[in-house]
Amino acid sequence: MIDSISDKVTKWLINKHLLKDEKYTNFDYYFRTILFLTTAITLLLIINFFLQTLPEIIIIFIVFNILRLYSSGYHCDTFEKCIVITNISFSTIAFLSKFTTIYTPFIFFIAILIGIIMIKNIMIHPPEEDEPEKQKDEKYYTSKYIDFLILFYIIGFICLFLGFDFITNSISYSIFLVYLLLNKK
Repeated sequence: MIDSISDKVTKWLINKHLLKDEKYTNFDYYFRTILFLTTAITLLLIINFFLQTLPEIIIIFIVFNILRLYSSGYHCDTFEKCIVITNISFSTIAFLSKFTTIYTPFIFFIAILIGIIMIKNIMIHPPEEDEPEKQKDEKYYTSKYIDFLILFYIIGFICLFLGFDFITNSISYSIFLVYLLLNKK
């Protein structure tokens, strides 16, 4: 669906002479990306509004996407499949985060252990060849990944100490989601 909408809009712009043929590839890529992100985020917010998990989903979305910038991982073969997997996995994690705050210290401890495994994995298995921009700066990406992971743990620990369990839980579950979806090895 996203592909067909993007194709129609791009062809219409070319036919109206508003887009030159040589700019087609760049425009098409960015338009598809914007269309996909708008659709995915809108659906995510609507679903989590009804689940009453908006604060959790916002934290999970931010933590996940920052860590995603510095790691490789699973990619769906269609935009539609990605939207479905994203919405199901993120909404499930947000729901779990909201309703398991009684176990927050234990969940946070497990997230720390998973983080150690993720750091080991990214140190041993750097980004893949299909991601050349990440491969050339392997140490930079590994360092940033570890820096952000530690930053999220510090924020989670401070929030746990201050009694903001939903924030600590959301960070912990985000790390679980990163481990499940982005850790290839």
